[in-house]
Order: sequence, then C-alpha cells, then structure tokens
Amino acid sequence: MKSQSSFDSLVISLDNEERRSLLERIRSADSAADDPMDLRPAQQDEETTVDLTAKYNSESIFLKIWLYLKSVFTGVPKQNLYNDLLINKKARFVGRNYPELFDASHNVLMNSFYESIRNLRLAADYFKQPIAAYEDDPGASFVTIGSFLIPDIYEEIDAEASPYSVPFTREVTNELRLSLIRKLEDCLQSMPQEKRNRLYFAVRNLEWLRQFINLPFEKLLAHFNSFSQSGYACPVDAVSGELAQFAKVFSVITPVSPEVMGSLYLLAKGGHENGASGEEITIDSFREKCNVQFGMIKSFTQSIPLRALATIAFNSATWVPEKPAGVENWFVKFKNEWRKIFDKQWECWLIDRKKEILKQKFLAYFDIDGIPLFPVRPWTTVWTGIPCGKEYTLGFLYLFFSTLYPQMVSGFRTIVIDGDFVLKENSIAFTDVCNEFTTEEIALSAIKTKLSANGEWAVAFANITGGGIQTIQAQTRMDALMLSIETEVGVISSKFGQNCRLLLKLLDGILRLNQQNKDSFDTLTNLSRIKGKDNAQFQKDLTNSREIIGYTLEVLKGVEEIDNSAGVSVKQ
Repeated sequence: MKSQSSFDSLVISLDNEERRSLLERIRSADSAADDPMDLRPAQQDEETTVDLTAKYNSESIFLKIWLYLKSVFTGVPKQNLYNDLLINKKARFVGRNYPELFDASHNVLMNSFYESIRNLRLAADYFKQPIAAYEDDPGASFVTIGSFLIPDIYEEIDAEASPYSVPFTREVTNELRLSLIRKLEDCLQSMPQEKRNRLYFAVRNLEWLRQFINLPFEKLLAHFNSFSQSGYACPVDAVSGELAQFAKVFSVITPVSPEVMGSLYLLAKGGHENGASGEEITIDSFREKCNVQFGMIKSFTQSIPLRALATIAFNSATWVPEKPAGVENWFVKFKNEWRKIFDKQWECWLIDRKKEILKQKFLAYFDIDGIPLFPVRPWTTVWTGIPCGKEYTLGFLYLFFSTLYPQMVSGFRTIVIDGDFVLKENSIAFTDVCNEFTTEEIALSAIKTKLSANGEWAVAFANITGGGIQTIQAQTRMDALMLSIETEVGVISSKFGQNCRLLLKLLDGILRLNQQNKDSFDTLTNLSRIKGKDNAQFQKDLTNSREIIGYTLEVLKGVEEIDNSAGVSVKQ
C-alpha cells in the first residue's frame, strides 16, 4: 500500500541503500591521512581578542622607557606608538616569511596574492550551483543532509507520522491529519541531542560554503593594477574591507563531512536535471572535482596569512575578524520543511486513496482490475515521461465507448426507433443524446488516430523531441501540444458528462424510477410491448444500462477529480 516514503519528498530521491553506497564511495576515496575535505590550516589562530594593555605590560622595561621618551618628544600617545611598533613588526614578519605575497617596505600585496585569490574564485565558482539550490530552499537542503546523518529518525517518521502509514480504508478527518502532525513534531523534538549536534555541524559546513562563495572576489581583484615586470599589485590598506570579509569567513573552518559532500552532490545533480547544461554528473566525477576545489581552499588557508594582512591593512594591532553569522534558526527551517513534506504527502495520500477507492469501483461495477488507460500515450515515452492532465479521464472515456457503450447501444436504438414517449420532448432529447454519444465516440477515435503512429500529434511529439535534449524551447512547444490534447479531451468529457446526466433522467423516467420528475421525464406508452416476447429481457437490459450510466457518472467524477489534482505527483 505504501507507494511513497518520506524520502520521495527530498530534493533528490534515493533509497537508503543508494545513500549508504554513496557515502561509502566518498569515505573510501577520502580516507587518506591528508584528507582533502579537512580545509583547516595546520595551525589555527584561536585568539579572538587582543588586549593591548596586557601585551604592553609584558614588554621589557627598556621598550617601555623608549616608548615613553618617544611619546614625550613627538606628542604621540604611547599606545599609538606601541600599536605602530606591533604593526611594523607584523609587516616585517609577513614580508620576510611571505615575500611573494607582501612587500613590507611598501605595504603592497603582490602578484602571488592576486593569483591565489583568482584560484580561490575558481573553487568558489564550482560550488555555486549546489549552494544556489541551498540558498533557494535551506530547509530542503537541511532535510537532505539529515537523510544521510539520521536515517533512523527518518524511518521513524515514515513509520509513525507518514500518511502512508494509515490504511486507505481509514476515514479521512481533520483529527487524523492533526494526529499525524503531532507525531511528526514528537519525532523531531525527541531527537537525541547527539544526533541534533551532528546535523548542526553539517549545516554549519553548508553555511560556511555559502558564505565562502559570496565573498567579494571580483571587488578585491579589481583593486589590483598590472605592472609589466612584477604582475599585479595593490596597496594593502586599499582592500582592508575585503580582507576583513575574507578573514571573517576563514576564521572558522571545519572539515567538510562526507554527508555534506553527498548532499552537495544531490543538490548539484538536482540543478543539472532541472535544466543545467553539461555532461551528466556522477558521484565519482563530482567527488574528484570537489577534492580539487577543496585542495585549492586548503592551500589558500595554509599559505595566506589573512588575519595578519588584515591587521596590517587596518593598522590596528587589536583588530580581530568578526565572528561569522551562525545558523541558529536551522532547526526551525528543518521542522518547517518536514511540515511541507507532510502536507505534500497528505495531498498525495488523499489522491492515492481516491485512486484505490476508484480501483475498487472499477472492479465492482465493471469487473475491471485497475484504472483503465488510453491505449496510445506517447507522452509517457517523451524524455523521462511527462504528465497528462487528462490521463484517467481519457482512459475511462475509451473504456466506455469501446466496452460499456456497445452493451447498451442496441437497446437505445430500439427506443429511438420503436419507443412511444408520453412526452414528445423526451423522444427528441433521447435521440439527441444517442447522436451526441456517436459524435463523442467519433471524436475519441480521432484523438486515437492523432496519437497513433504517423498521426498529427504523434508527428508533433517526434518533431519536438527529435533533438533528444529537453530545452526550454522544446518544453514550451511540448506544453502547448499537451494543452491542445487536454483541451480536446476536456471538451469531450464535459459534453459526455452532460449527456450521461440527461440520459440517466430519461432512463429513470422510462423505467418509472423517479416519479417526482414525471412532469419532465416520463415513460414509454409501449414499454411493456417493445420487442414482443423478448420484452422482459429488453426491460432487464434497459435497467442494467441505467445502472451502468449511473456508475459511469460516479466514476467519471472520480477520474476527473484525480486529473484535476495534476499539481500533485500521483503515480500509476
């Protein structure tokens, strides 16, 4: 009965085994001692504040006397002199240890720094597609990460709170829906702290990458001027603001977990399948390219003294980078996304429940197993298959005219030819209904011809998909074609429903089943004499036809309800 699990509502659907396999492939390739996903430098600066007074007090007495005397003769406060001393010392240190990056004598960033930023920008560009998906819907991304980290919680939700844990025979009430929502809340709120911490750590990974790709690379590079001999250079104080932003992001770096790598892959794959161009993304190629980018980032963190350069740029020995913004509201977004998933599942479950009930009616009324489909449906083989908004309506109309109507048409023709209606307007109406059914049958046959090989619509399908690529232009043409098909089916269905309702009233009048409507729909004066000795069988067949028309209206309403829910993904 369970046709959809919780995972089906994630950004990209994978089953548990596929997720485990994906993680194992990531871990096996990145288990070396020099882990490319560990972006941290060998030594991280843990100092978050600088107490200049305490630092001054720890200096030698000779330095203090020298600063005091210089302050007296220059009029510059000794704190400022001490700050300048520390900055000059740091500048000489950076210039001595990173001569290709920084010219301490002129306080200028050199070409090597420029090239490092350019390479770092390439790494950032690679992650733009998956991070764009994260920015568009953070909650969905958090749920995707969770599917790797806490699959047992998801399985618990699927078993306890999914609408698909409820039998289709259960009565649909608001209390049923609310009880499932409460169970969902309980599953999320009762998540062990250890699992919540693991998830938060992964969320921080993703957020760090978001902040990283949004760094002002172009603005920083624009400050550099080209010199023919030494390449590009820039005064360090001209980019103090940009250096501060870089130092802020790189002040807190955590290893990228395999679960985040897997989530990035799914986000990138999702963007590719939603229209991004290029070759197909595989986990192996994605992992390999990611490791190259992570290698660039790690090389940058190990070779560029960002904080020292920013300190020099701001000419402040007490300067420290701001703390990056956190994602403290992540769990709220995580829960909200699960609520969206539940709401979508609830709608799908309602549709699937209607389908199940409809299947039972087809079996009980017409002895048919399952919901019938039209024999020619080229849209199912287009690209990866596209939905038809009149899928079930078209299938039922075909069933009616190919199987059900032939059982009734002989009796109806007998009434048209031999029936003597009490109300002459009923005779006209009955004849018109039979003619309308013939017209609708012909129209349905024309649709089948158009959809069959070499038919008008079949050729259109082939022309649109001839290139093999689902371009925006091809999709637009396909949408227009499907709209034409659905419109024609809709016109037939609407007229068919009207005629069935009128026919039901006429048959009720003929069979004297609705005496309250006698003034509008009456019987035949010769009902008991038509077909002579076969009259009893004629009336029995007519009663059976009336029952079929009644069932037809009931089922038509059901298939139209399902088709009208085309915005919800409903699988056959």
